[in-house]
Amino acid sequence: MNEIDGWGFIIPAFQSTESGLFIHDKVFLTPPWVVNAGIRYDFSRIQIEPHRDWFVSPRENGEEYILRAPDVDRDFSFVSWALGVNYHQERSFFKLNFGNGFRMPLPKELAANGMNYHMYATRRGISIFRLRCRGNWMLRLDMNGISLDLR
Repeated sequence: MNEIDGWGFIIPAFQSTESGLFIHDKVFLTPPWVVNAGIRYDFSRIQIEPHRDWFVSPRENGEEYILRAPDVDRDFSFVSWALGVNYHQERSFFKLNFGNGFRMPLPKELAANGMNYHMYATRRGISIFRLRCRGNWMLRLDMNGISLDLR
């Protein structure tokens, strides 16, 4: 939760709630082989209060208190998964994993609008932000202490 009490503005007042649920299982096949699988559901809600300048600005049609952040009420959800296989016997190890992931937006990415004096840059949020999702994979081989990782 962010409650702005001063006159400076870059991130509006907001409330955010995040939650997630996951299930993971390991299946032991023949002695050196193991399969891992998991699925996860994430949910986030971000509510941003509208914010106007505290001072009047001249405009073509007169003066107004400029709207710096609109009213935003967004829900985001995503289902991610992972699947992997492991082989481990004495000094040899093989691991291959596949999965996907995402990143929830931050409130400032949805509604920031102003000068960030710590970075000397102007920031502007995008209230129509979309989740960024991607798949990934990882392969690891380890034989007699020599490792190879590919991602």
